[in-house]
Amino acid sequence: MQHEGNPRDRRIFSLTAILGTVIVGLVLLTSIAAMGNEKTVRVTMQENGNSVSLQKGDLLEVTLPASLGTGFSWHLHEDPQLPLSMKGKPETKKSDSDKSQVGSTEYQVFRFEAKAAGSGKLKLDYLRAWEKQTPPANTYSLTVNVH
Repeated sequence: MQHEGNPRDRRIFSLTAILGTVIVGLVLLTSIAAMGNEKTVRVTMQENGNSVSLQKGDLLEVTLPASLGTGFSWHLHEDPQLPLSMKGKPETKKSDSDKSQVGSTEYQVFRFEAKAAGSGKLKLDYLRAWEKQTPPANTYSLTVNVH
């Protein structure tokens, strides 16, 4: 047997449910707005030797061409002064126009988070890891300023 309750109790329950839904919605909107304050700055070989400014929490995405089948790949210089932290391992992507072709251009994508205010130089070398005495075939540097 189901008890219906009085109309006043049902109205209070309905108002409480509506208020709860509104509060949850506001919390979600606040979270989304806070996430929107972070931005992703994307750089390529064109920005080699330049500088970039970031805010703490921003993401930096560096996309560089590579011929991984030849043994060459980009390697990060570890620098404790750099105000960035690497997010995961580099990702490998094929060129959108060459995805079906063997030997097509590939790209290594490095992602970094601006972890603290400061400045430093992001450096990457394009080399074969096993050729210890051979200088890099190419280098990439980017001055990073985090505010």
